[in-house]
Amino acid sequence: MSELYKERYFDRLAWLLENYESLHLSSDEGLLLLMLEYHKKYHVMIDYALLQKKMNMNVEQIDALLQALQQKGYLKINIQAKGIVFDTDGVFEAKPAFQFEEDLFDTFETEFKRPLTRVELQKMSDWLQIYDNQLILYALREAIIRSKYSFDYIDRILTDWYQRGFSVEDIENGKQYEQQ
Repeated sequence: MSELYKERYFDRLAWLLENYESLHLSSDEGLLLLMLEYHKKYHVMIDYALLQKKMNMNVEQIDALLQALQQKGYLKINIQAKGIVFDTDGVFEAKPAFQFEEDLFDTFETEFKRPLTRVELQKMSDWLQIYDNQLILYALREAIIRSKYSFDYIDRILTDWYQRGFSVEDIENGKQYEQQ
């Protein structure tokens, strides 16, 4: 299975903003990373002159930020005939909770008896940022028991459990039934 962050429908800018605090970036590093992603999304060639202008920094400051992002494994810089290419895939690879576990993905497709839509894949990606894989599977099980094959229904279950502070252990011990 390919990396989800490389798919056309995946919003890399939104993911960066949502996961900013867990990436341990300075504000300048974060701004530079967002700028690189933004220009990549709209196919704008990036060079030092553009970065200096947009970031209001000199070449040494830009170099220091680029080096910091490289040291964190978030950025690779490739020099090609057409210019400098900034590869930011490392920032998405560094967060293993983001990637789907093939079993979870396959389980949903098997239970729904169809391929998942782009919207459903994005919803699952959002869940994986918040919930444990096992908790998502338990919510799927609850939906199946009630014959509610809907991501909205599963989302309501997960939200309810989250608001009530339930963990995987609580669900395994039947706590969700005790307090309803």
